[in-house]
Amino acid sequence: MDTEELRAHLRRRLSDAGVSGTRVLAAVSGGPDSLALFELLADLRDAGDIDLVVGHVEHGIAAASRAGQACVAARAAARHVPLVQLELTLGADATETAARKARHGALRQMRRDSAATCIVMAHHADDQAETVLLRVLGGSAPLGLRAMALRRGVVVRPLLDVPRAVLAAECARREVTAWDDPANTNLRHARVWLRQVVLPPLLLRDPAAVRRLGDLAAHAARDADAWRATLRALPELGYRIGSDGVSSIVASPLGRYDSALASALLRALASETGAVVGPARAARVLRWLSRASRGGWVPVGEAWRAELVQGRVAFRRVGRARPVMAVISDADPGAVSGNPWRLRWSADVRPADSSVGRTGTEQWFAPGRYELRPMLPGDRIVPLGGHGHRRVVRCLQDAGVSGGRRSGWPVLVYDAEVVWVVGICRGAGQLPEPGLGSVRVVVEC
Repeated sequence: MDTEELRAHLRRRLSDAGVSGTRVLAAVSGGPDSLALFELLADLRDAGDIDLVVGHVEHGIAAASRAGQACVAARAAARHVPLVQLELTLGADATETAARKARHGALRQMRRDSAATCIVMAHHADDQAETVLLRVLGGSAPLGLRAMALRRGVVVRPLLDVPRAVLAAECARREVTAWDDPANTNLRHARVWLRQVVLPPLLLRDPAAVRRLGDLAAHAARDADAWRATLRALPELGYRIGSDGVSSIVASPLGRYDSALASALLRALASETGAVVGPARAARVLRWLSRASRGGWVPVGEAWRAELVQGRVAFRRVGRARPVMAVISDADPGAVSGNPWRLRWSADVRPADSSVGRTGTEQWFAPGRYELRPMLPGDRIVPLGGHGHRRVVRCLQDAGVSGGRRSGWPVLVYDAEVVWVVGICRGAGQLPEPGLGSVRVVVEC
């Protein structure tokens, strides 16, 4: 593929992903793949197809990576594209998985800060082949072999069917010097081992191996789409998406199906919300559903759980990665809405004659930065006027909040301490003195 063909391909794939004409954040490490992507995106920016911002994450793993940071900054300046950067301090012992999670978290923060609609990444056909092999070696179920998709959430990968060699050639044509990451030669990383030890003999035997592995991912993706369509096509399942964006189905029909069919449908439901549920986990959930007559939940890995509420089963994220609903401080007034509440805040002075009670829909907090997020399993609060810690879920139970609503109930957090179960229980922390500046927070249920 020459430059014009690559530009046309990228333009089509961005259109397929639904991001044409919007602001996008390009994730650029400084390597040849991401620099080729950046140059092509900058061409599209110059043609008026998109608005572009460059995002670079400095992991803090090796001092040599500063060269990659300088490389990205130089190319962004040369093409007159805004650059945003975040520096992490992962250290030399950081694993491949930890670095990837930290990088993705940083990129998502940059996307929000730059008001971009998505993060565009330079993963290509060789990366896809490596991912399929990693999934095979990890014992993945067939649904897991779909590997990376053109778009998943806010992440767009428009080069999945472009070989690595084509992107390297594009950098050479443009006389762009890329940064060579030393980590790409470290065989302790599983992906590097596959790239340097496993794939070369495969390609000697079959030069089309990368394309064939990509075809396997495409077949698995089509099967996954078929199972998701089946969820919607079976009327007895009553498929629906709740106001919180979580998909659910009626649980009882699953007990009447063949076990293989019930497992496949349950795994398809999990994939709707991003949960990774293989056959073994699905079997455990099905056994639990056969005994759970009224409701409840069962853990599915570290970050997910299956919930049964009013006869419907759904998968919900419960790990510490659950999104922050809002950041609240005395610096900026604001408001945020959920179901069925609305919360607003502003800088104010706590009246001298006011009293702060444990309950109530209006509260004052000392100046600072607070996070509003969903309640998490294990959250505890020191109630105002109480003694010792109390489980947040117990506060909600005592207030009559049903099980289906408790998992997403908002709590206000300061420095990892829950200071308010919104509208239910005021904590003892961050209590301002009367007559002093504070953050006034009002909830409307």
